[in-house]
Amino acid sequence: MFIWLAIKRNKRLAQRHGWEPKWFNATGFNKELVKNIKQFQKKHGIKANGVCGSRTYRLILLKVLLEIKDRKH
Repeated sequence: MFIWLAIKRNKRLAQRHGWEPKWFNATGFNKELVKNIKQFQKKHGIKANGVCGSRTYRLILLKVLLEIKDRKH
């Protein structure tokens, strides 16, 4: 997939689902975000295409929620 297409899809999906680039340690919707999403996907056994689709979103959301819970305790 072309980088610009992955960036465009990530912007749309982030608006729909409410996730942010910082969840993937990125500063914005750019090449860094696509690279970091791919790394996250590889680490979790998801097809690494650099797009935060439904499977990737569910895993990153779980990670974010667990981090918030850990900070409260």
